[in-house]
Amino acid sequence: MIVADGKPAGWRFSLEQISIKLSLYSRSEGVFFFYHHRQGVIHPTKGSQALHTNHSRAYEIKTITRTGLSLAACLAFAACAQMIAQPTDKAPTPVNAAAVRTAAATSFIGQLTETALPSPTPTSTPRPTQIPHATTIPTIEAAKIPGRLQAELSVEKLVATNGHNLRRVTGWENGFKEFYGPYRFKGYQWMDSKHLLLFPIVGEYVDPFSSTQDTRPVVINLDTAQIWLPPSDRANEQNGLLEILLPRWSPILGILITAETVGEGASAKEGVSIYNSSGKLLKHYADRLVDTSPSATKMLIANDTWVDLNTGKMVDFGWDFKGNVHRWLPIWSPDESRVYFCCYFYGNAITGESYTISDANLLTDSSNYLDHSGGTWLQGPDVLIQYDAIYTGGSGFIPIYNTYTRKFSNLGKRANLPDEFNQSNLMILSVSPNRNYMTVDGGLRYGGDNPPPAGYLINLKTFKSQPYFSGVHWSTNGEYAVVDSKMLTLSSGAIKALPARLYCETWHPTRGICATVSTDANKQQVLTIQDLQSMSVKKVPLPVTNSFAGVMWSPRGDWIALTTDNGSIWQIDYPGLKKLEQLTPLMENMENLTWAPDGAQLSFMIGKDIYIVDATSQP
Repeated sequence: MIVADGKPAGWRFSLEQISIKLSLYSRSEGVFFFYHHRQGVIHPTKGSQALHTNHSRAYEIKTITRTGLSLAACLAFAACAQMIAQPTDKAPTPVNAAAVRTAAATSFIGQLTETALPSPTPTSTPRPTQIPHATTIPTIEAAKIPGRLQAELSVEKLVATNGHNLRRVTGWENGFKEFYGPYRFKGYQWMDSKHLLLFPIVGEYVDPFSSTQDTRPVVINLDTAQIWLPPSDRANEQNGLLEILLPRWSPILGILITAETVGEGASAKEGVSIYNSSGKLLKHYADRLVDTSPSATKMLIANDTWVDLNTGKMVDFGWDFKGNVHRWLPIWSPDESRVYFCCYFYGNAITGESYTISDANLLTDSSNYLDHSGGTWLQGPDVLIQYDAIYTGGSGFIPIYNTYTRKFSNLGKRANLPDEFNQSNLMILSVSPNRNYMTVDGGLRYGGDNPPPAGYLINLKTFKSQPYFSGVHWSTNGEYAVVDSKMLTLSSGAIKALPARLYCETWHPTRGICATVSTDANKQQVLTIQDLQSMSVKKVPLPVTNSFAGVMWSPRGDWIALTTDNGSIWQIDYPGLKKLEQLTPLMENMENLTWAPDGAQLSFMIGKDIYIVDATSQP
């Protein structure tokens, strides 16, 4: 798949931007190549960087070698050729909403005064091309999409297994779009127990390097099979790395956030609309959407206005965007009250402090210009800068930006890392869920009696580092890490030996408990539960008639779902571990297993259909 400016579909160029980055990403090989216009060289990048950026997303870039440079050079040459001529073709036009209602921006959700607004103006998106695209899925006319979706999508009831009801969302022959990179889901997302947010494919075209699928988001009610189409106007085109995925569901607030243009012609104005899962408009902001926070409870609008969607509080950071300023998507602090992004803007919604820095030379003693597209906000004022800062930061430098002192520093030197590990362009960087620790990993494991370190574990409060030799695995709740088969309590730094060698397939959502399928001494499969708090291990024999392949905790951690190689789903209660039962019949090619937010249902995909099984119903 070809990526330009980080956009995971087709070529995309901006002649107004100071620098041009072109990249190739191979999903199977995990390869990223970047061409940076300012330096005039091509860089391969490796690492599985678990760097939190926006919407809880993580960029994962796996190990590569420099043997792919020639391929990247060819792509860069082809990209330059594409920039010579850029005719445009139109993407499917978003469907007009029948009516849009709004409330004053100062009103809170649930305390709204509804007034009429003009209907939104259809929009189109130009795509640069050099040669005509070969179409694999004909594009559906925008006006026909709602009717076809309602006529073709259906919810069917299937034969239950052990009293567990099974349904299927079917009928859309184009299938549903799969999202890679920062979002990572296939075709749909859960909203609540009755509604799915679907991303059906409404057209596809291919060029010499990639295929691009157009999608029209739609919400379906699983009980009635009725649909509604939320506005899907694009937002955030001026940001360099990624467009944000819209619409965006907020599971905490139970609202759907999306960009919506209202008015026609010269009076058309970008805005943000808030809906409930049934399609009722709750609120409209007459300002352009910049980004939503990882929890989808905050957002940035009007370039520099922070909004708390729960309380209605709004803070104008007053950033100065004069001149040719390159802007990327914002980086949110863990509590989402502070925002920072390159180059260089900061705001604190609690204190009201904010600033703009236009001169990069004020930020570092180095002569290198530390342009970067994203990063991970650590604890306190520090932001770990995303890997692409290496193009101007050079090797021997893992940059951290301090939002208080307004200076960059070198993480490698602060943590006393060996020179070969102090290179963000070659290392795998992973930050713990509570942001107190991180690892710098070389991506290699060595055998022998005295192997060299595989990486270094860094305490981000003290910046003390220690080597490890096999690996580090964070618990989901951020309390524990397994380091070289020992347990590290991240809050205290205490290290204890584990009673058994731990391979963790899935962590409990709120506790330091690990579940995995393994084979015992009698070659029988068992479900192994290892509790890092009590240092205890429990093993449950699994039916010998099946080969179990996967494990997944429910959102509350009271059930564990198991999948088999032949495509059936089972579940067992926790902590009782007594009620092991089969939920579905054998269903081949099952993928994308997902729990509903309330833990009462499981969903999965087979081909172009979405299946939902009730995990609570009984005979």
